[in-house]
Formats: sequence, structure tokens, C-alpha cells
Amino acid sequence: LRLGDLSQSERSVLELLALGEPLGPAELTRLADTVAVDALEDKGLITSGTDGRRIEIRLAHPVYGDVVRAGISARRERTISLSLADVLEAVGARRQGDPLKVATWRLVGGGGSAGLLVSGAIAARARHDYSLTERLARAAIEVGAGFEARFMAAETAHLQGRSDQAEQELAALAAQATSDAERARVALLRFDNAFLKGSAGSSIIDDTLALITDPFWRDELANRRLFVTTIVSGPRETMEVATTWIQRPDSALRVVVVHALIQIGRLDEAIEELTSPPDTRAVP
Repeated sequence: LRLGDLSQSERSVLELLALGEPLGPAELTRLADTVAVDALEDKGLITSGTDGRRIEIRLAHPVYGDVVRAGISARRERTISLSLADVLEAVGARRQGDPLKVATWRLVGGGGSAGLLVSGAIAARARHDYSLTERLARAAIEVGAGFEARFMAAETAHLQGRSDQAEQELAALAAQATSDAERARVALLRFDNAFLKGSAGSSIIDDTLALITDPFWRDELANRRLFVTTIVSGPRETMEVATTWIQRPDSALRVVVVHALIQIGRLDEAIEELTSPPDTRAVP
């Protein structure tokens, strides 16, 4: 790829695709010279195809993107990202993946609502891109986002090994939580964070159980505490914790309970746990 042999318009198209591919004809028509787009396709540097009913235009080879991106300055990248975000929002970012693309461009180019940045962070977290998740979440916080953005920022700090920072942010968030779901989610993450640091986090669960009434979240908290109890304590303590459940454990934790019952010799109870109720039948 010899960029010096291309016109400025052609280089601009390549820059747009290097940072934003795939793009559709509607986006490129707003952003670039269509004559240059046709010329690049004739030269074999870009290619077009269909995804369902949508036409998508891409660079013909991934290496082309590496070469073009290497020559884009930070100022130019900001300008292009801002243009891409503006145009994609204008034509309607309804396709799967577009919220993340637009949010990422906003992160570089500026602008973007708290809602968009939070949506982008959620999409990045689903892809396990925790670095990008954190950047988007913290950008969302800067423009006024609330609990969800702050939770993701602390969560990604935890997932990336910054446990002290995560605990500091989660402790502050716990004081700001306003619902049972928010209190429980914070407590579960604080518990996991403390456990991975080698600290006892049972008091976090117990304190939160004293504050909330929602049966679903009470069971989530109790189940998490039981799971860790099986790792760090013996079967008798496991069963003591199990008796505090509000409803019933999930199937994975039921196995833990059965194992504990067998270890302490309560075989009749173990068999009862393993026996299906009389009005049920096995799934074929």
C-alpha cells in the first residue's frame, strides 16, 4: 500500500475505514468523496459486501488498516472519530454493535451523552474488554452518569487486579445505593474483591442481609457466602450457613450441600436432597 500514490480524497476514505469499518454507503456519502470510494474499489484497496440487506464497505486487507492508522495523528484521529460519531448518530445507530462503536468514537472525539457512554460500556463489558469498559464508564461518570457507570468502573478496577481501588470505590458506592438490588450488587462485588485479596468478607454479606428484604437478592447473597464457606471452612459450618437461606440454593450449590451432608454423616438428608419430588419426572 503506497499512500503517496493516492489522492488526498482517497487517503481520507482509507482513514475513515481504518477507524470506522465497516461503513455503509449512507455514512460514506456524508463523509467522503464518492468518486474516491469508487476509485479505491477499482484499485482493490477497499471492498464491499452485504450483511443481510445492508451493504458494508471495508478495507480489502487488515494490514491496510495497520498502515493507515500508523500515519494518523492524535489530532486527526479525534477529528475523524467526531465525524464518524456525528454521522452514525444522524443516520440512526440501530444495528448491533453500533452503540459501542459510537461510544468509542465519542470517547476519542468528544461529546456523547451519559446514556450512550453507559450503553457502550455495557457492550464492551459483554465482550470482556475491561479496559475499554472502564474508560467508557469513567467518561460517563464525568458527564453525570449514576450508579451503573460507577459500579462498572469499580468492577473493572477489580477485574484488572486493582483491588484496593475497587474497594475504595465500592465502599463509597455502598453508601449511595438506594435499592435492594444496588446494595446487593455492591456487596457481592465487595465480597468477591475481599475474597480474592485473601480477606474475610463474610461481614459484608451479613451486614447487607440485615438491610434488604428482596428474596431474590437475599438468596444471591446467602448463596455466595455459602459457596466461599465450602472453600475456607468445613462441612459443619457449611450446613450452619445453609440453614440461613431464605428460599433454596441453585443447582450448583445444592451439590455443595449434599457433599457437606455426606461428609458429616447425614446420609438420609443427602438422599432426600438428591431425590426428585414425586410429582416431577426426569427430562428425557
